[in-house]
Amino acid sequence: ECRRWDLRLRLGGPVRLALQAALRGSAGEVLRALLPGEAPLVELGALVAVIGAPAQPLHSDTPFQQQRLLTLFLPLQALPCSSQGPTVMLPQTHCAAAHAALKQLKRRQALQAGITTLATEDVRDAESRELNRRAHDMWGERVCTAQVGEAFLMDSRLLHYGGAKSEGPERVVLYATFATPHCCPYGSTYTLRYYLWWYTHMASSTKQEMTLSHILS
Repeated sequence: ECRRWDLRLRLGGPVRLALQAALRGSAGEVLRALLPGEAPLVELGALVAVIGAPAQPLHSDTPFQQQRLLTLFLPLQALPCSSQGPTVMLPQTHCAAAHAALKQLKRRQALQAGITTLATEDVRDAESRELNRRAHDMWGERVCTAQVGEAFLMDSRLLHYGGAKSEGPERVVLYATFATPHCCPYGSTYTLRYYLWWYTHMASSTKQEMTLSHILS
């Protein structure tokens, strides 16, 4: 039974108001310092987890590359402790060396456990926990607990995972990713541009509506 969902959202109504409120704070100041005003919004959604959701496997949303994408996370309820499933980030892992080391960890773990194509969900969860533990030993981690109204930013190349949720109400986190203009990496972080061929033919006024500066206006 699925206990974790990633819901795509439209930029309008209360979603737009919440995003604008977050961007007018210190998180918006950081974004404007790191990205140009014409940086497009390329991902917008809500991450939902309920009790029983296991920790995600360690991953990055995009592979290592030179262009910067930044994701804003805005919890819609307090996440005061690790048992409520906050995001866990591994500092300074948005680099080629960390991504290569993670591949080695996965390869070593597969050799030690033996490769099985019919692994049960419990086996996969156990393997995921072990991988996350080994990565923690290498890089440490930051558990992103938060109060309502707080936001945090993440480079999409950073290694991270959604924590296991064992108590509390459902966890809902609004997120939005802004990209360096003309940057289109592989990976999960580009859901609003799955139709890139169409986006390239958009009217200039429509493209402008999806930029950092226009959303803040």
